Amino acid sequence: MNWKAHIAGGFVLSLLFLFLNYNYKFIELETSFSFIILSVGIIMFYSLVPDLDHQISKLTFIITVFMLFLCLYLVLIKDFDKIIYLIVILIVLWLLPKIKGFGHRGHYHSIIFGIIVCIPILFISWKLSLIAFISFFSHLLCDWEFKFW
Repeated sequence: MNWKAHIAGGFVLSLLFLFLNYNYKFIELETSFSFIILSVGIIMFYSLVPDLDHQISKLTFIITVFMLFLCLYLVLIKDFDKIIYLIVILIVLWLLPKIKGFGHRGHYHSIIFGIIVCIPILFISWKLSLIAFISFFSHLLCDWEFKFW
């Protein structure tokens, strides 16, 4: 599947969850504008996260371009200490898929990795973290790849 289909799958599974939640009231969801906007961004981002192990994925490209612009900005403001961290992250992002087990549809396509990458969203909201995991899981469903680790 391509990146557009994975994003569509993320929205379909999230909407299915919202429909079921509306009818059965599993959890009380927020309806604020900011929550909805954050949810849309999280769905789009996390439905592509498992393909970070693919060097030509749309998300890898977007993150790489963003970090390169960030490095350029840091050079312009002469904040050289933070550039090293960004370069290390970029190197890891590009080298990790070459390590055995981390290649395409390796560990990145697993439930444990999904839980790990959704943990930072917990610091914002556990409901957003749940939406992130549902979006991540939609990618696994679309690829029909189910692994624990």
